[in-house]
Amino acid sequence: MLSLIANLEEGDIFIVISTSGKTKDILEAIRFAKKFGAKIIAITSLEKSPLYNEADVKLCFPNFETDHRVGSIASRIAQLNIIDSLYLKTF
Repeated sequence: MLSLIANLEEGDIFIVISTSGKTKDILEAIRFAKKFGAKIIAITSLEKSPLYNEADVKLCFPNFETDHRVGSIASRIAQLNIIDSLYLKTF
């Protein structure tokens, strides 16, 4: 992912999705993207997290699950709804 970020330019948008907002690789990627002047849009849960704090735009969803599991369907559906809304608004 970091090799693709090197193609970012000033004014580009970097969209990141993370329920916890604490994933080391995601945080490293957004910090790298910011060095290239990209704006960060974070799709994350309502919890205050490092991702939430560092993003330029925060699109939050409630985290319905008590455990962070790969199969946490309610959070995934909320994320997909936000992505669909962005797509529909853009095109």
